[in-house]
Amino acid sequence: MLALQRGDLVHRIKALHDQYGEVVRIAPDELSFVSGKAFSDIYGNKDFQKNPIWIRPQVNGFHSIHGANDTDHVRFRRLFSHAFSDKARRLQEPILQSYVDLLMNRLDEKVPASATSKAVIDVGQWYNFVTFDIMGDLCFGESFHCLEESHYHPWVTILFSSFKAAALFASCKYLPGMDRVLRLMLPKSVTQKRRDHFDMIKARVDRRLEQRGTDQKNIDFMAYILRFNDEKGMTIPEIEATFPFVIVAGSETTATALAGITNCLVNHPETLQKLVHEIRGSFTHPADMTFEAISKLPYLGAVIDEGLRICAPVALGSPRAVPVGGGTIDGHWLPGGVSLYSVPLGSLLCNLFFLRVSFLLRPSFPFLADATSPASESFASPDSDFSRH
Repeated sequence: MLALQRGDLVHRIKALHDQYGEVVRIAPDELSFVSGKAFSDIYGNKDFQKNPIWIRPQVNGFHSIHGANDTDHVRFRRLFSHAFSDKARRLQEPILQSYVDLLMNRLDEKVPASATSKAVIDVGQWYNFVTFDIMGDLCFGESFHCLEESHYHPWVTILFSSFKAAALFASCKYLPGMDRVLRLMLPKSVTQKRRDHFDMIKARVDRRLEQRGTDQKNIDFMAYILRFNDEKGMTIPEIEATFPFVIVAGSETTATALAGITNCLVNHPETLQKLVHEIRGSFTHPADMTFEAISKLPYLGAVIDEGLRICAPVALGSPRAVPVGGGTIDGHWLPGGVSLYSVPLGSLLCNLFFLRVSFLLRPSFPFLADATSPASESFASPDSDFSRH
């Protein structure tokens, strides 16, 4: 509970795994597993539902696509699938290209023209600027204007504060019978930030909904939601509850991954040099760097895959609960309704049980010669022979 409130839960769990092994108890009724088999057993079995400690409805009382039950989740996902189709992605590509161009222009302004001059740039902040602007445009056809103004939109600032509020609320549930008392003890600002966060996005959702019927050429996510919504689709409160999650899922996580990958690259010049050589050797003009063309660069794809492995933007795996009647995880039987567990992604990717030498440290890994070879597939599996090298 205290580790969750401090924000170092993942580090604490990893330390416990390093000391005690692949299975550790992190609460009276919660276990943490860190093995490839446990990951498959937990997330490959629909009987293991989301841990209710972490599932809360939005301020309006409705669940987002992230917190919805299986039936509602399928309904939400079916509707959102239209916004993520290949056709939609091709139509949306110019939107992303325009914001990437703006990002590069703004960074050029920050870097002195002289080759001998130096500039300190917080790329993590700029990655957040561009990803939030992109998601604002993709969701509502309306940017947050972070890149233009070189600072966070008030909603983005509130969002980062709401992450801490969510951790505080979740930690209260670890003391049954005391959670209501603890909630009353939380500063009012914590609750208010959560409401402010929701209200600001709700206002954008409502403003966008008012445009339906007059936006036949719009290609943002909301256009597809409205175009294909029917009696089996989503209600307005469900849409309002889901879009705050969609924005975060596409922005902050992407920015975190990009910042982690950039950090690895600048600290390993040989890898960076090989990546730069592949990109600059494949394109003569930025306009040539389309989604399709970029997807054909094997070394870039390998860098991204490896970067996501060692710089996972979501450090804690989605917690699950053992179903009634119990269940078996990696050979361990657990009683239903008693034990809760999770797979902390940070531990899973970094623990000593399947330590791998990252190609970000050794850029000459042989599988990179053919990114479609079986070796590249085994690279992604923690239980493969490759992972033990």
